[in-house]
Amino acid sequence: MIRLQGKLVHFKKQRTTLRNGGATHLASPTRKKFAGESVVRFATNLEESKAQEISNLQNSLQEMQGKRDETNALQGKLDETNALLVKERENVEKVIIEATPVIQEKEVIAEDTAKIDALTVEVERLKNLDGEESEDASLLLSLAKA
Repeated sequence: MIRLQGKLVHFKKQRTTLRNGGATHLASPTRKKFAGESVVRFATNLEESKAQEISNLQNSLQEMQGKRDETNALQGKLDETNALLVKERENVEKVIIEATPVIQEKEVIAEDTAKIDALTVEVERLKNLDGEESEDASLLLSLAKA
């Protein structure tokens, strides 16, 4: 680990030297080889990191697309439910409007029932009168025969 840190420090020094235009310090073949290997490792690690980041971003994108699809499906169900509620509200309003005359008709039926009761009482009274007259007629007939 310490050896790796030393190489990293050495690589950073070489990079700084190259940036400052001091390429003469890297003249030895060993230093050139080490610098070349370091650059290759750095480039490889960079490419692997980019590939991993791209993969992570693609996975995140797929998750978001899945969630968007779920959201769209739920929105469709919500819209459908709202439409059903509007229709149900309209149907209830129609029933309320139609129910008002039915209630009025029941009131008329109640008045008719009172009239029917009064007429029934009158019919019974007339039957009693008819019965009394029949008895009187029978009595007169029996007196007339005797």
